[in-house]
Amino acid sequence: MLKSIFKTLNPLVLALILSAGVGTAQYVQKSIGSVIIALIAALWLWKVKGKSHWMMIICGGLGFIFFK
Repeated sequence: MLKSIFKTLNPLVLALILSAGVGTAQYVQKSIGSVIIALIAALWLWKVKGKSHWMMIICGGLGFIFFK
C-alpha cells in the first residue's frame, strides 16, 4: 500500500519541481553564463545520478564566477 502511495506521488512531486523551475526561470538573468550553467546541471543530472550535491557546488561556483 505504501509503495502505491509513493508511486502516485512521484508525478506530483515532478510537476511541483518543474513548476518552481519555470517560475524561477522567468526572473533569471538571460546570458550565456546562465545557459552554460543550466546545460552543465542538466547534463550532470542526466549522466551522474545520485551526486547532485557536487552539481550544486560546481554550478554555484560557476554562478559566482559569471555573475560576480
